[in-house]
Amino acid sequence: MYSIPQSTSAKGQWSPPSFGPVCRAQPGEEAAATLAARVSAHRADPPRRILLRPPERHPVGAPDVSRADRDRGQRFGTRGRQYPIYLPAPVSCQRDADGRLVGLVFDSALPLPAPVTNRWLVAVDSSDSALRAVAHAAGQGGAMTACVLHLVNVQPWLDAEVAEAELAQRAWLATARARALLDANSQPWRLHVVMGEAAEQIIALTERLDCSGIVIGSRGLSVTESLLLGSVTYKLMHLSPYPGMVVP
Repeated sequence: MYSIPQSTSAKGQWSPPSFGPVCRAQPGEEAAATLAARVSAHRADPPRRILLRPPERHPVGAPDVSRADRDRGQRFGTRGRQYPIYLPAPVSCQRDADGRLVGLVFDSALPLPAPVTNRWLVAVDSSDSALRAVAHAAGQGGAMTACVLHLVNVQPWLDAEVAEAELAQRAWLATARARALLDANSQPWRLHVVMGEAAEQIIALTERLDCSGIVIGSRGLSVTESLLLGSVTYKLMHLSPYPGMVVP
């Protein structure tokens, strides 16, 4: 609380008010001297102000994973705490005729065996069903010679700007458990990230990589497809000309 004293100096001039503690007016020159001293002290040592800074944004390229989405790994929001993730540089990027990013490829820390004679494509997302499919494929691949597991994560079509900023992060988060399982078993892998309709993209990638077969869980792969249990698996079994293994 502050007060404005009605004191005057010896010459009858009004003195500036004090912004320090309450000062009661005193008669005569003593009041003017006291008031002037307080004003000088206030100007020489003004009260400190505490500035409340907003929280810093996450580093460029690091997503906000504050809100979990069990059906699609993680949802990227703008509220809550933000946790940057480690994201390695992709081995290669695929772009369409207009220069739009449509696919990415990531390799494991363990080098892929060469030459590769056995390639298996495993459909991966954040579901438990997909994780069981990866575990089964890892067990089968460990018993084969020169076997490499190719993981594929299919994302829905994204705008060009969103794809550049979030495609890699979404797929990296959605496949985190599958990659960790293979790394724990010292199993090399290659992750393919594509956009589009899941069944069509999986079949096209199997043909392009010349894989021996497809391993997929009985359900999962995306939020939309999860509404129809096993719809992606059903399409693959009916449309794919390649051998398929469905893991319940």
